Amino acid sequence: MDRWLLAGIVVAIVFAAWGASRWLRETQDAPDRVDLEDFGLERVPGNAAVIFTSPYCLACGAWVEALDAADTPYLRIDVKERPDLARRYRVRQTPLVLAVRRDSGEVAAAYDSAPEAGDVAHVSALVAA
Repeated sequence: MDRWLLAGIVVAIVFAAWGASRWLRETQDAPDRVDLEDFGLERVPGNAAVIFTSPYCLACGAWVEALDAADTPYLRIDVKERPDLARRYRVRQTPLVLAVRRDSGEVAAAYDSAPEAGDVAHVSALVAA
């Protein structure tokens, strides 16, 4: 078999695995859309990051630290203080990080575990867009 063909196949497999891992990292149980008024967000162009947290959640702290380090603005919602929002948006565990389109309330991306390489960059890029 030609070396270039073999190298191309290997590269294709690596990219497919990377894409699948990113898709699997994003939570599938997040809401598709949020009501921006629930979070005090107005309908304007751009995106916003919303993170649902709870006391003593280590992964929540990791997200907060990572978003702060990336200089990414976010809105933090403590589910203990806002159980109504936790119920409304089916927050089953924390953290739940949402990248929300501020013109429509559509959720562009969601994560429900500690941040891994690329997760914070993905949310930051969406918020910066």
